[in-house]
Amino acid sequence: MQINQEIIEDLSDWDLLCYFLPSGWREKARETGALTRARGIADAESLLRLLLIHLANGCSLIETAVRARESGLGTVSSVALWKRLQKAEEWLRWMAAEVRAKSDPSLPAIGRRTRAVDASTVSEPGSTGTNWRVHYVVNLRDLQCDFFELT
Repeated sequence: MQINQEIIEDLSDWDLLCYFLPSGWREKARETGALTRARGIADAESLLRLLLIHLANGCSLIETAVRARESGLGTVSSVALWKRLQKAEEWLRWMAAEVRAKSDPSLPAIGRRTRAVDASTVSEPGSTGTNWRVHYVVNLRDLQCDFFELT
């Protein structure tokens, strides 16, 4: 997808992000059940912003809830935010699949699964080494989790 440099300069960071999202993403939030009631969070845009604060910035649920309140995005508890994240799974999956289909990264049909594999380490506060390793595999054809293990 080619985007004109003038468009980039005229848009805010959020507007630029929304430019790349699939059309109808706001309506799809209600269709998939990610946004059933506007209690605490007014709309799909606010919900997506909150989820990205938690997921992309790595903020805890408590910190995300505080940032939501301070920035005016919504008033929710960390537990309510967790429940919203669980309900948003299908919506986020749909957006990822639509963006992927739009960019058309043709995967060769070689008779094998094409997967992305990660094994991140997690250390607890005060630890001197690795406490946990999260093994996560995503099938690149359908963007579904193929394998998950915590060791």
